[in-house]
Amino acid sequence: MSMETAFLGDIMIERQKSIDPKKSPEANFALYSIPGFDAGEPEICMGDAIGSTKKCLEPGDVVLSRIIPHIRRAWVVGDHDVDHIVGSSEWIVFRSPKFHGPYLRHIVTADPFHAQFMNTVAGVGGSLVRARPKAAAQIKIPLPPLEEQRRIAGILDAADAQRRRRREALALLDTLPGAIFAEETEQADNWESVRFGDLVEIGSGNGFPIVEQGQVCGKYPFLKVGDMTLPGNEERLTNSRNWIDDDARSRLKAKVFREGAIVFPKIGAAIATNKKRVLAQDSCVDNNVMVATPKEGVSSRLILEVLRRKNLSEFASTSNPPSMRKGTVEEWELKFPKTGRRAAVEQKLFEIDAMGRNYRAQLSNMETLFASLQSRAFAGEL
Repeated sequence: MSMETAFLGDIMIERQKSIDPKKSPEANFALYSIPGFDAGEPEICMGDAIGSTKKCLEPGDVVLSRIIPHIRRAWVVGDHDVDHIVGSSEWIVFRSPKFHGPYLRHIVTADPFHAQFMNTVAGVGGSLVRARPKAAAQIKIPLPPLEEQRRIAGILDAADAQRRRRREALALLDTLPGAIFAEETEQADNWESVRFGDLVEIGSGNGFPIVEQGQVCGKYPFLKVGDMTLPGNEERLTNSRNWIDDDARSRLKAKVFREGAIVFPKIGAAIATNKKRVLAQDSCVDNNVMVATPKEGVSSRLILEVLRRKNLSEFASTSNPPSMRKGTVEEWELKFPKTGRRAAVEQKLFEIDAMGRNYRAQLSNMETLFASLQSRAFAGEL
């Protein structure tokens, strides 16, 4: 049995009423904006706090962001006890008795729709990239009877709620190491002031000529700052765009840093990203990276945790571009567990890490399931 479909343009509002909130300075507004979406809720404010003309919205409308469309933003407009509900100009607005809001929100954020939506973009890059509503209006979507839409939305809402709860649990779990450190530092006998250079050896990488780059296999990963953002490298650097063998390492005179060392950017704007990663195996790094290798008997996990609490920009020079000097990093004075407490603190961190890996694996499975359910809904198979 085939499912009824419709062009997106059939439910899209082309000529949207607008309002200038400053002409109603004392009226209450619910403002649906891109920053509001990212914050998780519309902003409730007075008219004089809104700086430009806005689109008029109604409860039950669905809005889809056309700005930076690779980030999927879609909202069902709620019912607010305000004088006006408005939205920014970056929303494409849908209104029709033919759709159930939560169903449409899932459809326009599903992978099959998003692939087509991305084909409607125009602009030179970054925040200037926008989807074109007239082109998006030609995308066909499944639009079954309302009762069926509600059934499908119920399934997707339940799966989405599971993802959200798992993300919330992970966010809470990420706060535990800080709580452990805070609890420990309250007991002065457990901690001591230590010079960072007494805990680690600070080193830097080597130049990496373009002619040597591009090998996808080898004995050693040759890591660059950009590799810290690769999928799977959120904590441990397990993936690399470049690899070298012993012959290349000899030509480059590249130093090998051992597994467990912590790496971070040491020059330019990348310092402000505050990224710290652990080497998952013996590796080489380029000369934009600084390496902290724990000394004998010092835990890599504890070093990572104290570094996570350090803003790297505090090490950086005020030059342009900013940079970090070995001597400055070595002289950092920090609180560190005394020798007798290190094993206990480290064990607590390892237990949290294990829980985090388990939660992330569960979340990954939930994400896969949710994407599959959305795709089936878009294909009329759910």
